[in-house]
Amino acid sequence: MRSDELIVHIDHPSWTLWPGHIHVRGATVLVNGETQFKLQAKNLLVHVNLFGLFKKHLKVTRLSGDDIHFFV
Repeated sequence: MRSDELIVHIDHPSWTLWPGHIHVRGATVLVNGETQFKLQAKNLLVHVNLFGLFKKHLKVTRLSGDDIHFFV
């Protein structure tokens, strides 16, 4: 996620009980490229493909959350 056009801010420490399922209490995603938007959410559950980490790729396979706000 190294980019001038993408900023991801995680508000609180994340935790996991099962590998590949990450609980995030709050996060904000800012995109400032040709398309500009801000996405905020609370109580996220992120499912990731762990095998992609061997190639230094993080692939989110499913994402759910509460109190989601999208600003353009």
